[in-house]
Amino acid sequence: MSEGLMRFWRVKLKHFLRTDTQAVIHECQHIASTAPLSVFHYTSRDTELMDYSISKDTVIILNLTSVLSEEGQWKFPHECNPANFLNEQAQFEKP
Repeated sequence: MSEGLMRFWRVKLKHFLRTDTQAVIHECQHIASTAPLSVFHYTSRDTELMDYSISKDTVIILNLTSVLSEEGQWKFPHECNPANFLNEQAQFEKP
């Protein structure tokens, strides 16, 4: 096999492994929900969000599990499938 052809396949293989590995790692984090709640936040002033009044110094805790299973956000929200992180060209992409 020529040196040029070997280099071509090395680059292709490296790209393939990097893309699939990233997709698998991200999908494991997505499905495992290793951190179901976010870091606590506090409101710095009185505010209104989606018709809700939130007083200053209110603790805000985001439920990440609900975000990670949002049906409109994921191709396959309830199954372990690395395709959630691959675009149509099989390139790694965060949703």
